[in-house]
Amino acid sequence: MFTLVGVPMGWMLGALTFVLCWKAWSGRTLELPRWIYNLALMTLSYGMGLSFTMDSLRYIAGQIHVLMLATILMILIGLAAAAMVARGSPISAESSVLGSMPGGVVQMVELSGEIRGAEPTVVAVMQMCRFLAVIFIVPFAVTHFLAGGAVSEAVLHHVQTMPGNAASPASFAVLAFLPISAFLAARFKVPTPWMIGPLATTIVFVAGGWEFPRPTAEMLSVTQILLGTGLALGFSLELLREVFRFLHWILLGIGTTLALTAVLAYFVSLGASLDPVTAFLALSPGGIAEMGATALTVDADVPTVTAYHLFRLLFILLVCPHLLKWGFGLWTKRKERNISGRDMEE
Repeated sequence: MFTLVGVPMGWMLGALTFVLCWKAWSGRTLELPRWIYNLALMTLSYGMGLSFTMDSLRYIAGQIHVLMLATILMILIGLAAAAMVARGSPISAESSVLGSMPGGVVQMVELSGEIRGAEPTVVAVMQMCRFLAVIFIVPFAVTHFLAGGAVSEAVLHHVQTMPGNAASPASFAVLAFLPISAFLAARFKVPTPWMIGPLATTIVFVAGGWEFPRPTAEMLSVTQILLGTGLALGFSLELLREVFRFLHWILLGIGTTLALTAVLAYFVSLGASLDPVTAFLALSPGGIAEMGATALTVDADVPTVTAYHLFRLLFILLVCPHLLKWGFGLWTKRKERNISGRDMEE
């Protein structure tokens, strides 16, 4: 149903909605073996890694200072929105921060299971609300208010279903390194190893000139179904009902993020000599395909939009998990010391 109405990630959202409804109506649950879910994570990471060509990496290297500053400011915007949500609602600070990160939906939900105080259900709901809001609001705002016109469905289809690369038999053999890299990442306690390991491995080989087959549309659809099912099975229906009681706070946080993003885009357009449309699309907390399609339609600078999104995605997937776990660890220890100090005074 989601796919028929043109919503990106329709198979994932459809599976997630179906399993949640089935759990609510039947009072029963399903089981998805962990290895199948890990395989879906690995496939998703592989598909993302294929976007990191040497050309995109060269551009990122030349604009590293601007990209880094913009990425850090976007994360700070997410933290500001998270602070507002956490202060005004019963959502914990940990869940609010992970739910407000501008990107990495599945990765943030996975990470929430590794941070004490974070609720995966709350994080998933916040991320999905942000994901859907950005998909609908940003292309509409850019095409109808900043540039005029509408996004062509043909362009969207072209961007989301690009033809695969020709691959040699050796390339298929190299794919065996993907699960090995996941096991190694797990061995060294890397956060969400079944995403980080295959993603890093794919980036290294693609940047080195290797050509790999792109996942087929059918494979990506199955991957979305498995991810949506796995996310739904991890949801607590009781907690989900509680989350919807303060959904207005989540939506307010998303609106704040988009408003601050527009302000930041204005200043980035001045400092980096970008037109406002390109700057707004480059900084918007949405997906590469959707923002790239909009950039094509409104004649924005597509390589710049893509580079900003690729850099932010790489930073959030590879760096943010470590920073967040470290930061929350320090914060938890500080709270425990404060509580211990008050108990001793009493």
